[in-house]
Amino acid sequence: MSPNETDKNPPPVKVFISYAWGSEEYNEWVRHLAEEIADYNTIVELDQWSLSVGANKYVYMERMVNDENIKKVLILCDKKYKEKANDREGGAGTEATIISPEIYKNAKKISGAQKFIPLVIERDENKQEFIPTFLEGLIYIDFSDESTRSDSIEQLVRVIHDKPQFVRPEPGKMPTFLTEEKGINLGTSFRQHRAVELLRNGKPEALGAIKDYFSTFADKLKAFDIPNDEVTSELVVERIKEMLPARDELVSMIEIIAHFSSDTAYYQEIHRFFESLLPYLNEARALGNHHFWRADHYKFFIHEMFLYAVAALLKHDRFAELNEVTISGYLSRDGMHRREPALINYTVFATDSRALEEYNSRLPNDGYRSIYAHFLNERANREDIKFQDLAQADFFLCLLNEIDTTPGEMIPTYWYPDTIGYAERMYKPYEIFIRAQSEKYFERLRVSMRDITKEQLQDLAKKLDEDKNRMFSRNKVGFLIGAERISGRP
Repeated sequence: MSPNETDKNPPPVKVFISYAWGSEEYNEWVRHLAEEIADYNTIVELDQWSLSVGANKYVYMERMVNDENIKKVLILCDKKYKEKANDREGGAGTEATIISPEIYKNAKKISGAQKFIPLVIERDENKQEFIPTFLEGLIYIDFSDESTRSDSIEQLVRVIHDKPQFVRPEPGKMPTFLTEEKGINLGTSFRQHRAVELLRNGKPEALGAIKDYFSTFADKLKAFDIPNDEVTSELVVERIKEMLPARDELVSMIEIIAHFSSDTAYYQEIHRFFESLLPYLNEARALGNHHFWRADHYKFFIHEMFLYAVAALLKHDRFAELNEVTISGYLSRDGMHRREPALINYTVFATDSRALEEYNSRLPNDGYRSIYAHFLNERANREDIKFQDLAQADFFLCLLNEIDTTPGEMIPTYWYPDTIGYAERMYKPYEIFIRAQSEKYFERLRVSMRDITKEQLQDLAKKLDEDKNRMFSRNKVGFLIGAERISGRP
């Protein structure tokens, strides 16, 4: 027999049932219990089966208690057993005398398999269990209520086979907030871990914990501020690198929300979180004499986090929920560069960084086509959301902005997909549009695209591909969405 087969079919466990003889009806109940236990890979030693006329029951009892092959001694506690055991009368009294020192030795084991297991069979008029003195303090299994018998049997079988329902978890990894000695630590890891566990376990407190986490994260993000007199493009890049652990912590939170919940309230909190970050995009935040580069690391960081949030929602098909992030306006209370508060759309997160442009211009070979895209790709080290998912989200947001744009709009909005340069290496459409070749999938996807029809999407792709001023890459929009095949299959 192979090891795997041995695990599935282990040798039976041998147990002994100790009880005080009573009425024929009670003795039959005990026998029925023994038969039921035997069905679960158990050899049951019971005097009704093992003793014949003329056998010495006291010798039998002593042998059963001391037999090393007997792994469990099940002691059935009713009124008669308690009285006889306490008074040291009859078989129960003899067993009490034999078992008492063994129980004391066994009880020294704080945890692990216990040999002597009390089963409460009867209670008095005050619902108090009949437990003999020598068994007091031992945790018992309750068989006094026939309505819960199936649960009691399961509990007993688990005890017999040393397979508890609840097992101590293995220690997790050391929290990063205890091990990070260098760099800037926001001190939000514990809040994030608590919120994640509450959400995974479906606890009602999860929403409040997530709200608290987002609020604390947004407030403590200012730890990455750069003083005016220290701003250089190199320091901006260094800050962006230092913010990577914070990004991963935040992205993990959003990814867990997208994975476990469709509750609109959670996605409203994601929206409010990004709204609370708008002041970080303002170069003049809390400054008199400001430097225009001091917010540039925040610009990249928030842009990157927004891409990850959209990528996570697309990955988990949270199309209706995605509207909470892309349709609802973001209230800029300080007006950003305007004189009064304004409701602006998600394209506010697609910001340019003059510091990164300056840094890129000094790199060998004239730098990268897009320093944003280069950093996004270089930092895409996660297993759950990869760079291709970010590029897809980037393109999706660009396409969505085109859908939202009204011809002749006074103040047009833009979302240029920085990662589009990598689309030139693609030989197929983005994944969501490959899936959208299915009519059923497209019907779900279009909910997040303002209920655009197949024909409208195809017309938009054609319009963008014919506009020479809007060329994004060598691969045309029609190719990247697989326009001709959209909703072409069931």
